[in-house]
Amino acid sequence: MTSVDQRPGVPLLHAARGVRLLATLLLLSALPYVLFVVVAYFVNDLDRFPLEEVAAGYHDPKDMWPTTVPHIGGWLHTLGVLSLAAVPLVSAGALVISAWSVVSLVRSRSRAWGVVLGHLAVVVACVTTTAYFLSPVSQQLAGWQMD
Repeated sequence: MTSVDQRPGVPLLHAARGVRLLATLLLLSALPYVLFVVVAYFVNDLDRFPLEEVAAGYHDPKDMWPTTVPHIGGWLHTLGVLSLAAVPLVSAGALVISAWSVVSLVRSRSRAWGVVLGHLAVVVACVTTTAYFLSPVSQQLAGWQMD
């Protein structure tokens, strides 16, 4: 008996490889946001101030880490700002693809329940990511970065 991953003709998204691909894509898109926005917020000790004050522009990100890193600081900051748009877009795309894969696998009466559960986990991660990006905390961090 062969696994679902090894059978010829199985679409990529109906195999565990597809789940790993979508989960990796989601994690890699969120990494610059976590490192250069969220971690920068804490590294620069901005958690001591009210978030409204930070979002209002009293603490300019161009005078703080990672922007102050010689030679690459500006690029790191730009990567963090670009991630503000990239993460929700990648999350929405992965959500649609994983939900479509779940429906397709269930309708075809596939017995690859591990793949279905993996896609459902990606769907939950995407919904959680989208909910976070719609939260007031995320909006205020974005306002701080865009200042």
